[in-house]
Amino acid sequence: MPPSTDDSTASAPDGSGDTVASPRPLNIVLVGFMATGKTTIGRILSKKLGFQFVDCDHEIEKQQGMKITEIFKTQGEEAFRQMETDFLQSLASQSKLIISTGGGVVGRQPNREILPTLGYVVWLHTKKQVIFDRVMSNSNRPLVQTEDPMGTIKALLKVRKPLYKEVADIQIKTHKLTFDETAEGIIDTACYFFSKQQAECNPICEVSQGGGKGE
Repeated sequence: MPPSTDDSTASAPDGSGDTVASPRPLNIVLVGFMATGKTTIGRILSKKLGFQFVDCDHEIEKQQGMKITEIFKTQGEEAFRQMETDFLQSLASQSKLIISTGGGVVGRQPNREILPTLGYVVWLHTKKQVIFDRVMSNSNRPLVQTEDPMGTIKALLKVRKPLYKEVADIQIKTHKLTFDETAEGIIDTACYFFSKQQAECNPICEVSQGGGKGE
């Protein structure tokens, strides 16, 4: 039976979590706004499951030899979004990955088409105030340099929330949970999701049931 979820913390945004149109690779894809815990939770999932952790932003920076802020300055946002699309496409044939995406990845239609094909898509969401507090504690984030950071957060969320909902199989509100609790919830729901498309036991379910790498 499916894992028990509290509607206040987890939900299937559009019902897509209840059906699987075609088998997906055994990957977990994390989407969501900046400072919602994608990197931290992704690393926890990687450790618990023994899957490779892939941070899309960091990988693009390595490929280009420069920070994303520099890519934006020298080549523009559209060029960066194309880099995101190309990188996501490069993951299509791989499995046993924990994929952490950039906050703006859903802004481009090709990316929204690719993301659900890569695996189980989890939308990490938290309160605007939590995002603001985390962002303001990191002076390296471009958002800190804007005239009205909270106003920018609200404006971006208004645009992006429907797009996260479009691609996600489930939404998890991370401000109600610890990072470890969030990771455990993702593992349990991912086990249920993937068990519907394959009869054999998979590594995610082994950890969910307490018999795998998880501690």
